[in-house]
Amino acid sequence: MYLARQPALYSNGLISLFAPRHRRIAARISADAGATLRAWVVGQLISMAVLALLTAVGLWILGVPYWLAFGIFTGIVAIIPFFGTLVSTLLPAVFVVASGDWVKVLLVILLGVLVHVFGSNIVVPRIMQRKVDIPPVLTIAIVLVMGALLGAIGLIVAVPVLCVTMVLIRHILYREIYGEAGNAEAAVLRPTEPWTGVERRQAAGSAK
Repeated sequence: MYLARQPALYSNGLISLFAPRHRRIAARISADAGATLRAWVVGQLISMAVLALLTAVGLWILGVPYWLAFGIFTGIVAIIPFFGTLVSTLLPAVFVVASGDWVKVLLVILLGVLVHVFGSNIVVPRIMQRKVDIPPVLTIAIVLVMGALLGAIGLIVAVPVLCVTMVLIRHILYREIYGEAGNAEAAVLRPTEPWTGVERRQAAGSAK
């Protein structure tokens, strides 16, 4: 979060460590990484606040005890992708099981699902503006790996680490090595565009 808030404070010293001919690339990577982390921080904080508010209000309407505590808990654990959502959805339902009202249990689970679907598909995309558009499989994999390596801290920093890694791939691998100026994630996820007729004829002429 400190890096995202004041990236220039740390990036200038880091850039100076590179050879002069590589400092332009390093500056571009630093700027992109700073913008990506800022987008992630802002999107994450707003998403956490919205999830906490919607969950608290929904549980209050359903008459679930400690609705405010569960709402705050939902917002806090939302920083952990997927697994935080699972825990924050099931925990209130497990608490309600003791009442024996299975209809309310199902309603609490449904509330959790709806809240998180709304947050994942409307709130976060609008805030992030596709700047931190990471495939879900990569997110799950990095969370599992970082959690195994660093424990609870790894779960929290997993997505920012992945964001910075994607920035490095986009600028170094795709721009500098492959010579492509496009988005790295798009290049990875989208298949190669089919050849046009002109390109086919040019390729056939080159082969001849």
